Amino acid sequence: MQNETYKQLENPFLVNLKNCEDEPIHLLGRLQSHGVMVAFDIESEKLKYFSETAIPQLERFEDLSNLDMSRIFDGETLKMLREYIKSGAQSWSPPKPVTCLGRQLSLHLNKNQSDIVLEMESYDAVDKSDLLEKISGLEGFLSSNKEYTAKLDLLTDAVIHFRKFTGFDRVMCYKFDENGDGEVVAEDRKRGLESFLGLRYPASDIPPQARKLYMSNLVRSIRDIGDDGVPIYGVGTEDMIDLSHSVYRSVSPIHLQYLRNMGVTATHANSLIMDGKLWGMLICHHYSEPKHLTFAERSLTVFYCSGISRYAQNLKNREFEERQAVRKELIHSLEANTDESLFDGFLKVECMLNSTLQISGFSVLESKEWKSNGIAPDIDEILKFEYRIRTSDERILFFDEVEEFSGPNSPAGCAVLRLSSNPMVVVLLYREEKKRIFTWAGNPSKAIEKGKEGELSPRKSFAQWKEKVEGRSLPWTEEEREFLSELRTSSVASLQYLSKSNVNLSTVENLQHRMKGINKTLEKVRLEKAQLAKELHIVQSAQTEVKELEDVKHLILSNLSHEMRTPLNGIMGLAEIMQLDEIDEPTRKEYSSLILKSGWRMLDTFNRLTHLDNLHSIPKRTNVTLSDFVNEVLGTYAVLAAKSNSTVTWKVHNQGNRVIRHPTLMHQSLTNLVANALRHGGLGINVNVDVRQTAINGADSLQIDVEDDGRGIQESIIGQVFEPFFTRSEVTKGNDQSAGLGLYIVKTYLESVGGAIEVESQEGEGTRFRVIIPINSDNE
Repeated sequence: MQNETYKQLENPFLVNLKNCEDEPIHLLGRLQSHGVMVAFDIESEKLKYFSETAIPQLERFEDLSNLDMSRIFDGETLKMLREYIKSGAQSWSPPKPVTCLGRQLSLHLNKNQSDIVLEMESYDAVDKSDLLEKISGLEGFLSSNKEYTAKLDLLTDAVIHFRKFTGFDRVMCYKFDENGDGEVVAEDRKRGLESFLGLRYPASDIPPQARKLYMSNLVRSIRDIGDDGVPIYGVGTEDMIDLSHSVYRSVSPIHLQYLRNMGVTATHANSLIMDGKLWGMLICHHYSEPKHLTFAERSLTVFYCSGISRYAQNLKNREFEERQAVRKELIHSLEANTDESLFDGFLKVECMLNSTLQISGFSVLESKEWKSNGIAPDIDEILKFEYRIRTSDERILFFDEVEEFSGPNSPAGCAVLRLSSNPMVVVLLYREEKKRIFTWAGNPSKAIEKGKEGELSPRKSFAQWKEKVEGRSLPWTEEEREFLSELRTSSVASLQYLSKSNVNLSTVENLQHRMKGINKTLEKVRLEKAQLAKELHIVQSAQTEVKELEDVKHLILSNLSHEMRTPLNGIMGLAEIMQLDEIDEPTRKEYSSLILKSGWRMLDTFNRLTHLDNLHSIPKRTNVTLSDFVNEVLGTYAVLAAKSNSTVTWKVHNQGNRVIRHPTLMHQSLTNLVANALRHGGLGINVNVDVRQTAINGADSLQIDVEDDGRGIQESIIGQVFEPFFTRSEVTKGNDQSAGLGLYIVKTYLESVGGAIEVESQEGEGTRFRVIIPINSDNE
């Protein structure tokens, strides 16, 4: 092989932290070192590029400048390559390994304008049973009959299944907002890792050129963050090869350093596409060692994420259609307005306006007079704002902050619909202030940090940095802006109709007034009926839960009756021995102490059993926001934990109003497990609670994880922690006088309603309890 026939590609772009957004990352001229790449000119079929890892296979050829595909691949593979060149496919992976220079290799093909690029790795004969089991889990999720009603519920389940399939330590769903910033909206992680749920990352973390590649190449794996890649050589050319569709394309040194700063050793990412745009990503992180997914596994992740994207798109379309139905009804009602004023017309559709646009009130200027309804600014503030409206040429204006609205009860945002200039007719739709706290992974304004010697580096601190946003409303979305344009057109039509009508409407007005009264009465009856139905549902649910609690109490009492005899027989036996004359005083005191301890333990048992009578007295909660419920339950424990230098933190993965079927059980599970962790985990421990709605075997369930980094439980006795009277003294070797009934009662109750509880622990590292509670859930 003649060295003068090929040259190493030299990337002319010198990247630094100030110009990294302009870096052509598809032209880096390097490949991850576990991959092998050769590229051929499409027309001549001659070798044009190869990676350093291909040299062992190519060194047998003396002259690379005249090496074509026919000398490297067998006839069957060559035929397949030529068929692919003629096809319209951008990239493709053959289902079977190919033979290249005597080796069996997995192959990925992609094309750019003039080249066919072949990327290969050693064929990995994956255990088919293991792969089929993984595929079965994905298939079960994708083909589930569960009707998701919100994208967040879908994504909360998706990350769980994705982590099971890939085996990464952490899987996150990363959603982009309108500014390009990203937020972790769903997460599943290995026990012991800090949660990233809810953290935001600035748009600069994934620059525009990277997002563009994520649209054209839906999967991206970095096997080893410590791998700087191997060079690519050009045969008779110094032009950089386009690796936009490459599976082994090397990584920008800036991005590698960023990941190293995060402590990551390997990553994998899949694109989520919605409306033809990059809507989000599933991102995997590994921390202990390099991690490799085979060709087959990577292909399956693309299939899986395409299914998630399709589900999410369908949900979005369904939600859009529901909103459109309400908006069409709203516009129809406005166009049918025969009242004397535009203000009265908007008053009729007030409820629909509030629900579809999240407004708090409105004002209308007609006949040179302002009229307001709901939460609206004072007239003086409106008149100040009117000047700005008059001087604008725009028909519709949008604000999430209006400086003229400065009163303590004034709204923050406003949409302005200018219907007429002469005379001036205007509609103002108000939004209240939305106070928000954005939790960033590190200070987003400090994306660049200086090292000890002054060198620049991507930020190394990813500690939570909170940004408080006040004085602004929620922004007006593109969809809302389009709807308001339609609403303005309908309002103009209604205004024209009203201005042209000169008919004496006294009779009509009288009929309309009566109809309004009838409609109000009917609406009141409808609301009362709906409220009665809700109350009936609550009563029925309460009756069901009371019966379930009574059944559990009966079960526990019947199971424990013989258990109670054991300490009682012990007490009686020791008392009889103490009556013997030959018992010396030290032995008598020892036996007396044992009797006292057994007595206290029995008293604690009776107290716990008596407490069962009060379980159903916990108030039933309907339409409860999960985060509010958890905040209420765990707030006290966070304060108590701080006194012993411990912490209790919690995350709720998918928000929404939920009708919780078993609030008592959820309350008991949370308090029991958190209290146990704080009591037995040791001083200065951290307890983290994760609550998420998920689908378990096709049924809606609440999954509660209570994890601590305390002492842990010995493997030899971990299976006994749910047994009655098994105390933590056996686990912690400490002085535990509890009855050992808490976990037993929770487990018994859970199983009686179709739930479950499991434990995972490692001595010296910590424990995680997982509770599954069946629920009825509604998105209100």
